[in-house]
Amino acid sequence: MLIVRYQSLQGYVLLYHLCMAPVSLLVYIASMT
Repeated sequence: MLIVRYQSLQGYVLLYHLCMAPVSLLVYIASMT
């Protein structure tokens, strides 16, 4: 039960990073220019 919940949480964190990576990259590029 705990393992399944951990795997779903891991997938949610992965999805969160996939969504936030382009945003943080754009902010980084905008701060460089």
